[in-house]
Amino acid sequence: LFDPVVAPPPVSPPVPAPSLDASPKKKRTIAADAEDDDLFDEEPAAAPRSAEDDGGVEFDEREVSRMHARLAGVEFEDDGEKWRVLKVVFDAEHEDMVCFYYDASIDAATAGIDDCEYSSVEEVTDWVRADKRRKRAAAARARQGLGPEAKGP
Repeated sequence: LFDPVVAPPPVSPPVPAPSLDASPKKKRTIAADAEDDDLFDEEPAAAPRSAEDDGGVEFDEREVSRMHARLAGVEFEDDGEKWRVLKVVFDAEHEDMVCFYYDASIDAATAGIDDCEYSSVEEVTDWVRADKRRKRAAAARARQGLGPEAKGP
């Protein structure tokens, strides 16, 4: 009797382990001497400048996009006024991300850049964190029956 030899199933090549290196950051350069109105453009410039161009400022578009996604629409209180973040953009003049925010009493559907003030992203995130701390402290006082008049440190 004859036993046919059964071939083992084909072995696929091993899948390489994922790299711990992050993919290269997508960077774009804008002119440092750009008009202030350039901050308000919704669309990116048609021809971004290279980092080697005189007066150019390189920045990471993905970092700006992530910060915009994190902060856009967030409400916070500072110095007794309520604010809402409209958007985060990169400002070539300041060579940093800036956050545009407006009075939260303005309808979000109609708010525009003309309604805004702006500050660095770091400053706005500090205000947001401080507002969250105040709200948590007020909620803790309320749970303890201390009421809003019992101020903490």
